[in-house]
Amino acid sequence: MRVLRQRPIRVTYTIDESSDETDVDCKSTVSEGELIERTVNINPFGQKDFPIWQCYSCELGFRDHLDFYSHVTNMHSEFLDVKMKARISRPVKKGRVFCGVCRDIFDSHEEHETIHYSTKLGKGAMIECTNCYKTFDTVDQMKAHHSKAHTIVRPSIYQSCCVCKRLFNNRNVRDQHFITHLPFIVQKTMEKVDQMHVFMGELSIGNQCPLCGFIVSTRKSLRQHAIFQHCLRSFDDLQKFLGPKLEGIDKNELKIVKKVISNPDLLWKRSRQTVSECDTGRVKQEVVKVKAMDDLDASLMSKKVKLEPNSEEEIILDENFRESQKRNQLRAYMLQIGVDPENPTKCRICGEEQDDLILLEVHLAMKHINLAKNRSAIPSSEDSDSSYSST
Repeated sequence: MRVLRQRPIRVTYTIDESSDETDVDCKSTVSEGELIERTVNINPFGQKDFPIWQCYSCELGFRDHLDFYSHVTNMHSEFLDVKMKARISRPVKKGRVFCGVCRDIFDSHEEHETIHYSTKLGKGAMIECTNCYKTFDTVDQMKAHHSKAHTIVRPSIYQSCCVCKRLFNNRNVRDQHFITHLPFIVQKTMEKVDQMHVFMGELSIGNQCPLCGFIVSTRKSLRQHAIFQHCLRSFDDLQKFLGPKLEGIDKNELKIVKKVISNPDLLWKRSRQTVSECDTGRVKQEVVKVKAMDDLDASLMSKKVKLEPNSEEEIILDENFRESQKRNQLRAYMLQIGVDPENPTKCRICGEEQDDLILLEVHLAMKHINLAKNRSAIPSSEDSDSSYSST
């Protein structure tokens, strides 16, 4: 993206002969009549973090003029005149210090810092850290805590792909990349999932895993669930999706699957995620906002404010509830008439054996769904036993 920049403005500083300030500690290396020029880049978009003060010697940018003035004084003092002023309010006299928070001059910085950190007034006031909720008795204790807990740069921990050794910032991005090494398995697995959904008919729910019944929000999440929770966990689940003999699977993909199943730590090893610096101050602000929202909800509840839903929303919610209730009722009835309590993996209607109860439920949805549709009421267990035990 191309960023437009305004034309640079040339700013000239001259020597003020009428100034009688003599307590500025700077080196006298430039004649009084020499002019000092620098370039100021104007921010065209009004960004707060845009460096508007630029050093004329090393071209470093600064957001604050005082930081720029300190840089020139310390790094390029040979270019600085004795009596040149950088728009500071007044020179700092000996024995006085400048506060970087409120931009003012005080006699004692230690006493003044309590204004910025103290959360209480009076006797026994505690000094609270600006980034967390810990309190301290003195400013020195707070500074030691801040330098130890909030300014230490911790090394980042990356998640690596066990196939190509590529590094990623988090495990979610790594997992999305990892399935690109298994294109055939992913394609065949999703085709089998769609086929199971078609066979189950009304018993199936959108984005629901046909093996374990886990429901996700998107098809992408369903794909991740089927691959990482079934295909890469055990060969039994992999065979349920791709067939018992695993015919036609690429040998390289099969090697990757065997490698992951034999060593689960390659994908599921839990490690602490660290960042360069944790912005606990932002977390503290969010906690305060959430607390304010909770207080608002409590006040609304105390006033008994009732939000009436729209009539159209009530109709839609009622229809969705009826559909889900009907689907659950049909599913429960199919399990009642088709599952034998003594042998849960055998179909009580046709006598066909299945590997587990999940596949038996899929079998009932594929072969015997019409039995539940033709009956308007669910019969008792005795009627179902006498009706279907002989068939």
